[in-house]
Amino acid sequence: MVRRGRRAAPGPARDALHFSKLVDRAAATYHQVWWPPADQVVFDGEHLPVWDEQAGYVDPATGEVLPTWDEALDQLNSDETAEPLHVIRFGSQMDVQGVLAGTPDADQCIRYLCKYLTKSLGESLDGDDQSCRDHAARLAEAPRFEPCSPACANWLRYGIQPKGAKSGMTPGRCRGKTHKPHLRGLCLVQDVRVVHQDPREVDAILSDPQLREVIKPDVLTAVIAGRVLHFLSDEEAVKLIGALRARPAPRSLMAFSVGTSEGLPAWKVDKAVEVYTDNVGPMRLRTKREIIWLLDGCAMRPPGLVKTYAWCPSGTDDITLAARDADTPQLYAGLVGFSSRWR
Repeated sequence: MVRRGRRAAPGPARDALHFSKLVDRAAATYHQVWWPPADQVVFDGEHLPVWDEQAGYVDPATGEVLPTWDEALDQLNSDETAEPLHVIRFGSQMDVQGVLAGTPDADQCIRYLCKYLTKSLGESLDGDDQSCRDHAARLAEAPRFEPCSPACANWLRYGIQPKGAKSGMTPGRCRGKTHKPHLRGLCLVQDVRVVHQDPREVDAILSDPQLREVIKPDVLTAVIAGRVLHFLSDEEAVKLIGALRARPAPRSLMAFSVGTSEGLPAWKVDKAVEVYTDNVGPMRLRTKREIIWLLDGCAMRPPGLVKTYAWCPSGTDDITLAARDADTPQLYAGLVGFSSRWR
């Protein structure tokens, strides 16, 4: 159960809530997408709309101008029998349990979650099972002609000009993220591995069999180092980043997050360091300048080094960022490209 926090981000709900109330709320929660209907194919194959500099997309057979996105929405609003194109609801299966911290049940739940989360991360979709690969290919193909946004080129297939239509748009070739298999969890990657090693022991990490099987000089690789670098000294962090950068193929990527002390009073920094040191290990919170120094020589990708709550790599303008919660330690996050060998 989550609630909206002061940073406009989900946080744990602290209020008691009866199970029946939670079921009722889930059943009453839904989201509707009011887009024009996309169930009747108008243009397909070689019979596709053509671009006209004056009018936009037109029917090649009749010369009729296709309705614009705004005109299609106006028609939808005037139809009293219209229904939303998509309706999203919670599933019918719910398993809600109350667990108290420090009890055997809590320990069992944590072990269960860790087991299956790491199991899912460590399993590769690309195996010897051809039926699995065929199934993934079908899943990747299914949304090919589904409109993903008002600006999706697939609207031409259903006789509607996309929002902001321009020359060169073709149904089935939308460049939106929804149509990219690797962004929908369907990428047929060579392998995904989780390395369980002390990040301060760089040699142990590099010699780990799990890592050696996936990080190769001729294979693009993505390395995730979330909440790791703030448990390392400057020397250890530079050594780890350099070692990871030297192994994968050029243009490989590393995503990371680092705790920061910026904006916090000294006593809060000391308290956070004390708590983490007692429960996890020695911790060092860094400023933005110190983090950039650690990444010297790495090619930072957009949007650069930003707070995690402000992460928006797509650059979407309609995302509103709330003010930072000054009472909570923050994380800087970024994406760096390994464009050249570590020197």
